[in-house]
Amino acid sequence: MNENGNKPGLLAGIMITIMAALTILRIILIISAPGSSGYRDPELPDVMIRGSIVDRNGEILALQAPDYGFLIKDNGTPSSVLASFISAYTSENAISIENRIDNGASFIAITSIPSIEESEEIVASIGESGLDDALEFSYIERRKLLVPESSFPFIGRTDENLHGISGIEKTMDSFLSPLPIPGKDSVTGATIMLTIDQEMQYRLSSLSLPGRTAIYFEDGSIAAITGIGDNDINELVLTVTGAEGTIYRKEPSAPPEDAVPMGSFLIAADNMSDEILQEISETCDL
Repeated sequence: MNENGNKPGLLAGIMITIMAALTILRIILIISAPGSSGYRDPELPDVMIRGSIVDRNGEILALQAPDYGFLIKDNGTPSSVLASFISAYTSENAISIENRIDNGASFIAITSIPSIEESEEIVASIGESGLDDALEFSYIERRKLLVPESSFPFIGRTDENLHGISGIEKTMDSFLSPLPIPGKDSVTGATIMLTIDQEMQYRLSSLSLPGRTAIYFEDGSIAAITGIGDNDINELVLTVTGAEGTIYRKEPSAPPEDAVPMGSFLIAADNMSDEILQEISETCDL
């Protein structure tokens, strides 16, 4: 028989006893701390707002904003009844709304943003119609692109939890997503300013141009671009600005060597012909 056969079990018992004693001591110290009745988690913000994406002139391209509408509860009320009521507050017809509800829609947005008084009237109307158990007037925070996605594909998209899944929304997600700060009622993520000029981007994207085409400012920053590649995404970020000020600022860089001067801008294109340059110049008013 091994004399030391019981030592591992004894050692484990001693370690458990020490850990238990340390845990009890920690609890005692917390409870006996001045002004403390025990550990409490810090209160986190109620409102978390994703930062906005703006063009070089401060024009908003994408932002977080609420959609007001009706939250549908599953209480057996016929979808036709719900659709008839909801249609009075939206430009969508009742048949379309009924089909959406039948297909599983749980939230139907209304057409406009209501005032406080209008919201109170809608809530009262729900009660008067006996639909308290079927509908709730509420809102959902959503990411909204204020420019055509086809003209600004590099901005990208977010998922239902407002996290970036493509484009600038994805590459800059860690800055755009707000960090919870204990003690603050609301926090907002950083603002991403792009090198892009909104009007010029819209005009350039209206052309059917083959391959990649970019218009540069003299400092080398991109004013407008089509046929964008993955390597271009971060080049479009001019500044990142948080609550405490500027976090990042793009350093000026030389435009491509093959860029052709056009007024106070430069143009670089995969297919650089006189016809294409003329078309770009006239459309973008260079």
